[in-house]
Amino acid sequence: MVIFDNSDWYPKTIEFLRNTLDWIEVDFHGFGPINDYTWTTTIFINRLLKLKYLIQLQSIKNIKDVAEDDEIY
Repeated sequence: MVIFDNSDWYPKTIEFLRNTLDWIEVDFHGFGPINDYTWTTTIFINRLLKLKYLIQLQSIKNIKDVAEDDEIY
């Protein structure tokens, strides 16, 4: 896995990685916490990577809030 922050500043490098690696490319665009402009972070994931999860993945909607005084089962 490669994480490339501010990837929009380096289009030739990203193009090289895209064409050389043939990995899955995921771009995140948006505002940062301080600046009033947007930028991009790109993640490249190896297609051969086999992810194993310790728990079953579920959507955020399925996660229940637990108050401090609630019992956890």
